[in-house]
Amino acid sequence: MKKIKILMLVVLCYVNIYSQKKVDAENFYCFTNNYALVKKGNDLRFIDKLGNIIPEMKVNQSVQYITSTDYGMQGNNIYITKEQSGSGIKNTKGEFLFEPFYNIESFHGYFILNPNLNSKKDDFIIINKNGKIIYKEKNTSKKQVFPINDEIFAIRYQKNNNSYVANNYGYSEIKNIKTGKVTERVFSSVLPEVNGLIKAYRYNEKEGAGKWGFLDENFKTAIGFIYTNKPGDLYDNRILVKSKDRKYGFIDKRGRLIIEAKFLEAKHFVNGYAMVKLHKKKYSKESKKYNYGYRVIDVNGRIIRDLEDAVPATFHSLKSINAIENEGVVRIKINQKKGFPINYILDIKSGEIIETKYRRIYRFNSGLALVEFINENKKMTYGYIDKKGELKIMKEVRNKF
Repeated sequence: MKKIKILMLVVLCYVNIYSQKKVDAENFYCFTNNYALVKKGNDLRFIDKLGNIIPEMKVNQSVQYITSTDYGMQGNNIYITKEQSGSGIKNTKGEFLFEPFYNIESFHGYFILNPNLNSKKDDFIIINKNGKIIYKEKNTSKKQVFPINDEIFAIRYQKNNNSYVANNYGYSEIKNIKTGKVTERVFSSVLPEVNGLIKAYRYNEKEGAGKWGFLDENFKTAIGFIYTNKPGDLYDNRILVKSKDRKYGFIDKRGRLIIEAKFLEAKHFVNGYAMVKLHKKKYSKESKKYNYGYRVIDVNGRIIRDLEDAVPATFHSLKSINAIENEGVVRIKINQKKGFPINYILDIKSGEIIETKYRRIYRFNSGLALVEFINENKKMTYGYIDKKGELKIMKEVRNKF
């Protein structure tokens, strides 16, 4: 029996060391929509989930932060590429859907295309994440148009004809271009519709101040404009709200308070679970450990997991990032007295906790997460792991001789 166990261990070690796909690149970036960017020299390339470089998918993008979500495969099999003549949109065959004669803005999953000086056309275009044109107009120099969904748009008009005046745009109206229905121009901010609700900011006469609230897709008030702090979006029939005394709670789509505003920190629900912070760091005499107050709750506010001495592995400077992933796992870490923290992967449903040897685990997407770790040559390197923490793709180590 012992021999069998040893043999299995040897086989497992062999698999762990030699079964990963090696990628010849210097820099690695997070997966988005089944593809990840890698960089060698000045060349960016896409790899698929098997670690294969896709040569026809040539791309030029600027990545400011590895943790941002606005690079790579920004849509469903479409992406922005920046050329000398301007920016364009390509598909996964490397074909231009929109030639590179635009200034392109990625906006909450949509793409806003403004023709530049090199363009022979003057069409202002908005496309959705599938590459479908949902808005097209000739000259929009006197107004700004932002997509709320595929049929509804927020439109702001210039206050006067001087385009060089700062803040020269007035309040927004919201318009359904299919039905022609339009609101008054009373909104300072309008954000894309999420699960049937449109988040907006307008003046509340009763309170004498601007407030956040929600409209439905027929522009009727779904949740009153009473929130000083910007609420979250609707997920799992719960909206994250922040009270005036800086505590977080959750309301439902009718605006009813479902989970009391008592948390020091909170993130929106993902597949029925949310990460919250119940209290500040406390020392437990029983466990002889600090409890940092982080909990995983369900949609009724019931505590599912107490992270105890662990904290979300989202880094101090990036607390806005949700530690709970769509993949059904949570990235957590336990700080050590010396050296780097230990990173773990927690499966929310099963409660399984997997200890890893990675210095840093970035967000999961498409079943894979970018990681940093020390290789056998004691140098920092990159790779991609699955939800079990198994290394699937890694940076190829070149022989110096």
